Amino acid sequence: MERSNGFNFHGRERELAEIERFLQVDGPGFTLLRGRRRVGKTELLKKVRDSRKNTFYFMGRDDESNHEALKRFARDWDAFTRCSTVSLTTV
Repeated sequence: MERSNGFNFHGRERELAEIERFLQVDGPGFTLLRGRRRVGKTELLKKVRDSRKNTFYFMGRDDESNHEALKRFARDWDAFTRCSTVSLTTV
């Protein structure tokens, strides 16, 4: 039984295997994980992130607007890729 940040991963092998299987595809990809509150989505993704190289993880915050979140996403993505690849325009 393994613990990460106080979260018990016993019984989550199926979910971890499903995410790992999805990440085995060639080329870039995008994953959205959603579900009920307080079921361990964040800890599950952190577990996957910590076990892999070149995995970008971004989570929105309740206290920021969509525009602020997109600006933070662009900044974090640029830092992750080490180049300026995302630009935001206001419509």
